[in-house]
Amino acid sequence: MVIRLLLLIPLLFLVACLETEHTSVDISSEGLPEDQLARALGEKLYNNHCASCHAPIAQSNKQNASVQRITDAFATVPTMFNLRNQFSEEELVAIAIALSPRPDTPNTPEPPANDFDWVLYQQGIALYSQKFCASCHGINILESSKRDRSAFQILNAIGNDQIPQMHSIDLSEQQADALAYALGNTPPVNPNDPVASNFSFKVPLGTRYYLRSKMNHDFLINGERNDSADNSVWTRIRDQVGNKVIAFSGGCSSFDSESLCRNYRIGETSMQPTSSSVRAAYLNSACEYVLSLGRARDNALRNANISSPYEINETTVKQAWDRLIPTRPLPENVKSSAIELGAGAAELGIENRDAWSLILLNFCKSPHYEAL
Repeated sequence: MVIRLLLLIPLLFLVACLETEHTSVDISSEGLPEDQLARALGEKLYNNHCASCHAPIAQSNKQNASVQRITDAFATVPTMFNLRNQFSEEELVAIAIALSPRPDTPNTPEPPANDFDWVLYQQGIALYSQKFCASCHGINILESSKRDRSAFQILNAIGNDQIPQMHSIDLSEQQADALAYALGNTPPVNPNDPVASNFSFKVPLGTRYYLRSKMNHDFLINGERNDSADNSVWTRIRDQVGNKVIAFSGGCSSFDSESLCRNYRIGETSMQPTSSSVRAAYLNSACEYVLSLGRARDNALRNANISSPYEINETTVKQAWDRLIPTRPLPENVKSSAIELGAGAAELGIENRDAWSLILLNFCKSPHYEAL
């Protein structure tokens, strides 16, 4: 069967900034069965029109996409609007077939937990903080808006003229591989695994960019300033964390003022966060300064779905911990201390809401708070 596609007008890919044409595809000479012809057609169409944004088909993040999912994307994703009505039903089916598993591909079992690459994962989550990813895409890499992005897509975004805020990021192919690994994998939970147990003591610390984003996330509603009281919280976080280049590391970016970073090179990558008594003192001071504002405490409780009468019990303590430190389980000693603090405050006639200020302060000062 001879399949020929008519020439269509040139397509402007906004993300890749490349002009491509929906050219005629002739696969008649390949001598393949009809189903394989469809797959071959789909692969060629994908390579011509999709690979620049979604990676080569073998690494595509759109595996198993159906015809409906593809057409929905044409209708809802702005950078794909120009592809609407450009493909026939036969061509869309062919692309979907190309994105489906090959019939002769054996099922590969999931690797056991011992095969998890802790070193590569650690490098990836460190880069997620150091390269300013957390500021825009979410402070918890396990809930990042860029989960499952490939190294190809990461490097493509950095060089994309449509995303100027990423132009200052310097990332090698090896670093992109590590970042993609961290975005695409979840570490196994196995307390008997010596590698995993040892890893918990080596988790890298967040830079000032990470901590500032995290505190905005924790002590403002949706990270936004809604009035002058919120603005006071935001300003204290900026002054006590965001402007502390030496204390919390992270280097400088094009978003920093000249006065703040006049002694540092823009894009500096050698300034890695390290644990120290000085850093701990700065973080403790920042937590105290921010939580001395009642609005910061009230926002944190609201974010954790804790409302009047602001009870202090196992359930609410866990809610608050999970909101502030979602990547670490609540230690039993921390939970019992918080409940005891609440009981002691009640005996002294201190209101529950005021007692929460001390509990949240202890959470904020925890070494877990600054860890990625």
